[in-house]
Amino acid sequence: MAQALVRVADGARGTVTAEDGGYRLEGLRAGAVLITVRAIGYAPRVDTLTLAAGEERVHEVRLVPAAVALPVLSATATKLSVPPREVPQLGTVVGRQQLDDQAVRYVQDALRYVPSAQGEQSGRSGYDEFSIRGFTQSRYQFRDGLRLDPGYLQQQEPYGLEAVEVLRGPASVLYGQMAPGGVLNMQSKAPTGERVREVGMSGGMYGAVSGFGDIGGTLGGDGRWTGRLPVLVSRQDDAQRSVGASRVFLAPTLGWTPSGRTSVVVRAVYQRDRYDRTLPLPFEGTLVPDPAGRIGVRTFLGSPRSSRSRRRRCRWGMGSRTS
Repeated sequence: MAQALVRVADGARGTVTAEDGGYRLEGLRAGAVLITVRAIGYAPRVDTLTLAAGEERVHEVRLVPAAVALPVLSATATKLSVPPREVPQLGTVVGRQQLDDQAVRYVQDALRYVPSAQGEQSGRSGYDEFSIRGFTQSRYQFRDGLRLDPGYLQQQEPYGLEAVEVLRGPASVLYGQMAPGGVLNMQSKAPTGERVREVGMSGGMYGAVSGFGDIGGTLGGDGRWTGRLPVLVSRQDDAQRSVGASRVFLAPTLGWTPSGRTSVVVRAVYQRDRYDRTLPLPFEGTLVPDPAGRIGVRTFLGSPRSSRSRRRRCRWGMGSRTS
């Protein structure tokens, strides 16, 4: 099979099968090696090979056809849950798995591989800043199909999202006056009958550390009540001195299904942010010499107190669906 993805478990090596279905990996370490083979329309195959030093091994793989779950473009392109191929307008869905794989820290980070969308336009600004087809969309953001206004005073926490949906092109017929570039809608994590248990920590450069957890499932024995509670606490410094940010986030949701045709969901969000705006450095003195001297990349040109902002947002809402 051609164009199948072959990857070693440590993630450091990988390749794609050739037209004849063959592949070759060199420089593998001796011992047990975990190899994963994936192809669209087939179930993933995971094999463990035990290699001796300098040994060459032929690895034969037979993939089993499997159904592919397509994402649902919900409440954005048509305000209905329909498959993307039935939407007459271009759209992209960045699901929860992709958000985790990309280690998304801000909503604009999720737009890295979305056509016609541009995020990460500047340093830390304290709000979500991005554009679609060249038009600034920071003031035209939606969450669960409802507009968040004003956009310049908020920054959504990606850990509380199930997906980020981007619809490209004018959509004022559905959403009223807005920029013609497109629509960005964020789907919140919803209560589910499936058991959800996740606790973890992550770290990164400049002292970045965060602790997070996601708990959900049924409440009671009849299955009519469901709940979910994602929580995140984080802090980080920056490349510039005296600059940092911290966040406390939790978003409890409660679901009630009195019958097979009716469901009610109550949502709440609490988010507390403290952040410092980064300031750009001049071209002279950093990338090119300047008679006055060199400016270090960690130099902060502002006053820590004057650039510091604090924000606390509380929001709740209720929705129902009847079929």
